[in-house]
Amino acid sequence: MKKFDWKTDEEYMNYVGPLLQTKEVQQLENYTQHHFSTRLEHVITVSYLSYRIAKYLGWNQKAVARAGILHDLFYYDWRVTKFTRGTHAGFIQE
Repeated sequence: MKKFDWKTDEEYMNYVGPLLQTKEVQQLENYTQHHFSTRLEHVITVSYLSYRIAKYLGWNQKAVARAGILHDLFYYDWRVTKFTRGTHAGFIQE
């Protein structure tokens, strides 16, 4: 797959730049995601690829880009942290 440089995509950065500068999003750098990247790297990858697809299809690329940045905005390791009603990545079955 061709690698795109999201940092030099001016339109994309106009959409997500303010989000990327927040301390809440920057804290995602402290969490591992998918064993080989940080959660911050992961949300940027998801955001940028989704933005490019939405742009190609004529969809709302701003909403998609911003949603991609925010889709994993939590501060724990979901593989370790357990909840009494289901899991972070699964469904609650009653």
